[in-house]
Amino acid sequence: MENTHRWGRESLQMHQELKKQKNSKQLLFGIIQGNFYPELREESAKFINSLDFDGIAIGGIAIGEPKEEMYKAVDTVLPFITKDKPKYVMGVGSPEELLNLIERGIDCFDSVYPTQTARHNTLFTKKGKLYIDSIKYNKDFTSIEDDCQCHTCKHYTKAYLHHLTKIKEPAANRLKSIHNIHFILNLMEETKKAIKENRFKEFKDNFIKRFKI
Repeated sequence: MENTHRWGRESLQMHQELKKQKNSKQLLFGIIQGNFYPELREESAKFINSLDFDGIAIGGIAIGEPKEEMYKAVDTVLPFITKDKPKYVMGVGSPEELLNLIERGIDCFDSVYPTQTARHNTLFTKKGKLYIDSIKYNKDFTSIEDDCQCHTCKHYTKAYLHHLTKIKEPAANRLKSIHNIHFILNLMEETKKAIKENRFKEFKDNFIKRFKI
């Protein structure tokens, strides 16, 4: 943690100097650490927040710990982060986790989850996860999801994706990834709309209830 703080201070100084030299608009986020020790996370949050970073990243989570531990680590630091700074959680990408963290005030995410899940033959739908390698899809000539506008759903059936998956055709992973990424991007658009219309809680609860079926 102390190394992170030192590097944070040094990188911020260099970043600010380079911005002046090059008239750059690049942003720099500081990273909170502290493992799963609340007192260290609080200390780290206070220190990183005291520096003039453009945003705050919450690191050291989503590395295999139980979800409740992850949420607890996030909840520990949020009171010590300036509210108008963008808050970024690293390595989180499942639909349920995204919505639960947005509810807590997190703004930014990055994750390999949509593509990693696709490579393991799991596709996202509004009614839950679809396992495309299952034999029940070998003669299913419908799209992954009827109302999905992604390239994969517009042009290919579940039966074809099942076939590509079974013969280990490289295009299978690409097509499955296209769908999952589109699903997450669309979920975020729907989430932003729900927030603007002051119905986020209802939207989140309904989505998670359907997705877990």
